[in-house]
Amino acid sequence: MTVCVAAICEGTRLIGASDRMLTAGDIQFERQQTKVWQLTPHLAVMIAGDASIHTEILRCVELDVLAQVEEPHRMVPVREAARLYRHHLREALIARAEDALLKPVGLDRQTFVSRQQELNADVLARLTNDLLNYRFTDPLEAIILGIDMDGPQGAVPGLRYPHLYVAYDSDVKCEDATGFAAIGIGRSHAQSQFMFAGYERRWKFPKALLLAHSAKKRAEVSPGVGKATDMFSIGPGDSPFFAIAEHVIEELGKNYEEMQENIRRASAQADQRMKMFDEEIAKKVERANNPTAQAISSKDQLTPGETKHDP
Repeated sequence: MTVCVAAICEGTRLIGASDRMLTAGDIQFERQQTKVWQLTPHLAVMIAGDASIHTEILRCVELDVLAQVEEPHRMVPVREAARLYRHHLREALIARAEDALLKPVGLDRQTFVSRQQELNADVLARLTNDLLNYRFTDPLEAIILGIDMDGPQGAVPGLRYPHLYVAYDSDVKCEDATGFAAIGIGRSHAQSQFMFAGYERRWKFPKALLLAHSAKKRAEVSPGVGKATDMFSIGPGDSPFFAIAEHVIEELGKNYEEMQENIRRASAQADQRMKMFDEEIAKKVERANNPTAQAISSKDQLTPGETKHDP
């Protein structure tokens, strides 16, 4: 259980924010370990779900990515990193399905195909169905983000472009057009912050940084989301990945608390206005339903130029 948030800003860079709550099997714990896996200076992955399985997958992704980086500043396309993530996730899933379903009956993935004619039809149908529906105990989620030379049609050669991919198990989608994404149990709370703010990917870095931090803080209402916060940015420049300093995150936290206090005050004022409005409506309803009170109210009203005299 966790939350990770990412956004494209200024049209050239990305921002990421996450908690430090890790999941290993049915255990959750928060420690001084980031959930941001930096593959290259231009490319990173943020994770939600079982950390041990993700470590297995991302080690394979990292090896494949580094094998493609022949020069120090060569950029592996972000879509290629997303493809590698999906490939190795599926391989990890197949390996576990093989261990759980095939090996107990003396088969593996190769012999299951080659020896199908020897299997009882009911056994074959059951195994096939179980293999097709095999899933990790808890979903694995990831945000794959970075910059590369893969621009839109008509892009200027040599420029770098930010990209944002989100993976829910093996379902990988590009969120470049949306410009922001979130994963983990706090996903809906974080995304709502961007939606209510009317976020656009051209927002300036400071404004986008504050919103990304606020989205992470808002997600803390979800059970299992940790209080500690890590933030980073990617792009532009030759060494674009940099972690947001702790004192900056502290300042963002102060701004967030101040905003929340202002919201609480505004909410209290709105509650008071509605209370007064409700009381006024109640008085009008009472006068309308009480002829005596209505007559007294009418008698007390003066016409223009009239002076009220005590009896």
